[in-house]
Amino acid sequence: MNNYSLWNQAKLPPELTDKLNAIIRRVRIIQLLRGILAVVGVAVASTLAVIAIDAAVTIYSDGIRAAISFFGLILVLITGYIALVRPLCDKISPIRMARIIETRHPELQERISSALELILIGGNEAEVGSSQLLDLLVADARTDIAGLSAAKEFRGSSMRPVAFAAVLFLIVQLILLAVRPKDTMLLIARAYAPFARLNNLAARSYAVSPR
Repeated sequence: MNNYSLWNQAKLPPELTDKLNAIIRRVRIIQLLRGILAVVGVAVASTLAVIAIDAAVTIYSDGIRAAISFFGLILVLITGYIALVRPLCDKISPIRMARIIETRHPELQERISSALELILIGGNEAEVGSSQLLDLLVADARTDIAGLSAAKEFRGSSMRPVAFAAVLFLIVQLILLAVRPKDTMLLIARAYAPFARLNNLAARSYAVSPR
């Protein structure tokens, strides 16, 4: 019961779902930022790797240069799918979020998800159980949810390693641009346009003097 229609979710009382939806929105923001940082980090790292190879080895074949650049692009696309597209496409319902929180807080004893599931069942099946028991369970769930905090449940600490790596690679690239701007820009241009007729670093050192 991970995926629910909008009609089913509308049956859930707002006092039980508002806080859960706020937590879900925070999770989505964290997933989005972490995915963007991962893509940026891999993109910069791939660029650094490609320009390092181009600077260290004289590559005469445009096909080989294109293959190296294409490999870097593939890494960026794979990272984008794994770190950005797939997490954001994974649906998180209020009940699923309740279960996630309950695994982090065993003291809740699955009261929140149980209350939400019993409300969704509705109809004659709900009449089989005790309405008084359901009311008590909903009251307990309401109290449990009131004590939750989106910021405390998901602090975003999982973004730190990705952010550190992305910032580190960006700093390296900025240092290269500051120390040798022309050479670095040339290598970046060659990395992103492997079939363009651009001189390599060795050709830049050649001086042609007419006689």
